[in-house]
Amino acid sequence: MVLRLERRPDRTPARLGISAAQDIARALTDHPGIYRQAYGTEEEPGTRIPAMLEHFPGNDPGSNGRAAPFTPAKETDPWHK
Repeated sequence: MVLRLERRPDRTPARLGISAAQDIARALTDHPGIYRQAYGTEEEPGTRIPAMLEHFPGNDPGSNGRAAPFTPAKETDPWHK
């Protein structure tokens, strides 16, 4: 049988831990209050960050609405662990 809709991608969330600069950490801490003022309900940063990340590539002027292709880090990259 052929269906019109493609199979849904795996939507199982992956848990990630990040380190952020102090100004970004403060902005994320302030975000629930700003969100509450705008929408009347408070959302924790952990529930909003995925939406923020999904929204970013499509609004980056250099991306043409697409996310940049993933390039694995090389062992010579100082940020590679």
